[in-house]
Amino acid sequence: MPTFTSAQSLGLLSLKKATEYTEVSLHVMLRLIACGLVTNEQTVPRAPFEIRKADLDSAKVKDAIRRFKQTGRLAPKRGDSTNQQPDLF
Repeated sequence: MPTFTSAQSLGLLSLKKATEYTEVSLHVMLRLIACGLVTNEQTVPRAPFEIRKADLDSAKVKDAIRRFKQTGRLAPKRGDSTNQQPDLF
């Protein structure tokens, strides 16, 4: 007989659990998804979206959340050269 495996044991979190795990609001989590830093999945149609815990633990996502908590912005300001490659010539 097959056994049930919970989503959490597979490293998947609901949207609510993901916001609790990262300590950000639902709005911020939705913005992370919209800008492509976090992907959400549906195991079957009409099922709740789930987010991989590994995505939330990635350096890019952690940096974006840290930046948001410091500045209130997910992306650097326009003209901010801290994340740009230096001129080569």
